[in-house]
Amino acid sequence: MRLPPYKADQTPFSRTVGDGATRADGDVGLTRRPEACATPYCNKASDEWKMRTVRDWPFAPRHSRLATHASPWRIVIGWAVLAVPFWTLFGCSFRASAPAQPMAFSHKVHAGDYQIPCLYCHTYARWSPVAGVPSMERCMGCHASIESDHPEIGKLKAYWARKEPIPWVRVHTLPAFVRFSHKRHVRADITCQTCHGPVERMVRVRQTASLEMGWCVECHRQRKASTDCLVCHY
Repeated sequence: MRLPPYKADQTPFSRTVGDGATRADGDVGLTRRPEACATPYCNKASDEWKMRTVRDWPFAPRHSRLATHASPWRIVIGWAVLAVPFWTLFGCSFRASAPAQPMAFSHKVHAGDYQIPCLYCHTYARWSPVAGVPSMERCMGCHASIESDHPEIGKLKAYWARKEPIPWVRVHTLPAFVRFSHKRHVRADITCQTCHGPVERMVRVRQTASLEMGWCVECHRQRKASTDCLVCHY
């Protein structure tokens, strides 16, 4: 259905307010088209008002019935409130600083000074998608006699006596829709430092790579690995 031509000098649109009185909204340039606005779904704003809204958004004039135009600060705050849960659920958790751990475990001492292989403690990385953390038995197998009087080893023994796992704080986190397999990368001779950085020099582990999609795809391209979506998203 073709709309009739619009004339700017038509009667201002009236609406009921408060106690039933009628008020004209001609002061904000709202006019009506009797033929075109026969249904409740019609936008009764004038062409001038709509054009000004598009042109000046988000600093456009406000009108509670026809549109809701929040102030610029409210818009910024609203987007920030929406962005926080979105990033928490779908984004990578990149920590600029190393998170504090329940025990002062030093990779520099174990992997650096004593050159203990990563796979000795993270044994699951060879045949599992997750690398895992060493079991209490693995830790106590060494420290029952090595540095047994060290204060931090005392904490380890306390967990062992209480039969409680050490509540390590996770450092590297990927979104739920990403499937990363340590097994595939270890068997492809990808070193741990490629993704985790120079762990053998870290007293406290920190995240050094963003682990974002672009970072991973670039690594796959350099090594001529598949960049098919189903490699990581399945």
